[in-house]
This record gives sequence, structure tokens and C-alpha cells, in this order.
Amino acid sequence: MSTLELLLDRVRAQPEWMGRKSVDLILPFVLGYIEGRHRCGAPPLTAELSLGVGNFQEWVESRFGWTSERGCRQSVIGFARLLAGDEQQAFDLYFSFRDEARGQIRGTPDSKGLSPEEPRRELLEFIMMPPFRERPALYFGRPSVDALGAFCNGYDAAEKDLRVDNPATRSFLDGFQRWAEARFPFPCNRPWNDLVLFLALGYDDRAWEHFYSWLDEFLEGRDPRSLSRDAEAVLANITKVMMRSRPDADPDEIAAAMRKEIGKVVPP
Repeated sequence: MSTLELLLDRVRAQPEWMGRKSVDLILPFVLGYIEGRHRCGAPPLTAELSLGVGNFQEWVESRFGWTSERGCRQSVIGFARLLAGDEQQAFDLYFSFRDEARGQIRGTPDSKGLSPEEPRRELLEFIMMPPFRERPALYFGRPSVDALGAFCNGYDAAEKDLRVDNPATRSFLDGFQRWAEARFPFPCNRPWNDLVLFLALGYDDRAWEHFYSWLDEFLEGRDPRSLSRDAEAVLANITKVMMRSRPDADPDEIAAAMRKEIGKVVPP
């Protein structure tokens, strides 16, 4: 798949490829796909119509009479989200905009902006980079584990399209999914990003922190059924309090008993 248009046509026909049908997952998925191609050494995607900025953005701004006097520049996805009722309708509207713009914008295929300038990186190496981990808004506009999941899906899809069997990608994606399922087995066969967001009560910032806390534990080889760091901190504080009233008790015995009780009420 050598052009952005072909990639987006496939996304439009099979939005589950990204994870689910959502306008907010288009950009992260494509960014992941581009990064995956880059790691494999494939030529950059070409595009007659930009993804959501550049000539496509200018066309949408012109269509709605949006100028700098009205406010800061807005992405095409932003317009679609504003004018649609939900993320699925916004997805359809985004592609309706593309259909209309393709009939009016003619240009020479351009690969500018569709080939990363950074060194080639494995997927796990990329998402562990401090700028990515600490400032996700630079990549996705805001912290979002759904966007991160779509990015990973895009990276994986690029390798599959290029028929590259990369053990590092499979080890991370499959291994982390199994680890998350072992930690919380009740939501059968749900992707890790759904589970993280659920446990974070839908708060994106909290979910982003949860994901990296889990990822650190996964990479350290921690048993997924063991208590999390937060639960261990609760245990340590309780043990200290109990030792004040029972100074002759064995702290290890107290900790073991409390670890069992905490495990009943505090998620790992």
C-alpha cells in the first residue's frame, strides 16, 4: 500500500482495523502505519490530499469561511467532530469531506510529512521514548490510550502489509495483552486499552498513567496476579500502623496476612 488514499480507503471500509469506528483514531492509526513502514525501510507513502492539515485543511477552512480572525487554525478532524453528532458520524463526515475535496483539489503526489525524520525504531522503543510518554499531546493532541492502541494497530498493520515478521512487535503486543488479561480476567477478550480506560473511570490522563505503570511492571517481569505498586504502598502503611499497636509482632506475618486481605478488595 503505497499511497495515503489507498490506506484511508481501507480504513473507511474496515474501521475496526483501527480498533473501532472513530474519527479520533484515524490520525493515530495512520501515524503508526507510517512509523511501521519507516522501521521496515519501505518508501514513504505519497499523498495528493493531506491527512488533515496542508491542502486538505485549507480546503475545509475555505469551505466554511474560517479565517484567522475567527480563531486559531482547526484540523479537518476537528471540523468533522464539531459538526457531527458522535465519533462515528464524524468519521463518515471526514470521509465525505475527502470525497468532495478530491474532486476539487488536483496536485502532484507528495511524500512530504509522510516519512518520519527520526531513526527507525521498534514499536516498544518508540512508545517508551520520554517525549512520547511524557508529552502525548504532541502526537495525539491529548493523552489517549485509545489513540495509542490505534497507533500500535497501525504499526502492526504496516508490518503485516509488508509481510515483515517482526518478533519484537508480536512479543510486545501479544505478550502485554496476555499479561493484562491475566491481571483482570473478567472482561473476556477485550483489548488492553479498553480495560485501562475502564479502570481509570474514563479519565484519559489517569488511563495514560495506568498504562505506563502496567507497562513498566510487564517489562520488569512482575507476576500479573501480584499486587500493584499502589496496593503495595497501602499494605506498607497498614503494616506500619499495626506494628505500633503490636510492636512484638512479626512484620512479615502481618504483611502476608494483610496482602491476602488487600487482594480481595483492591485491584492488582
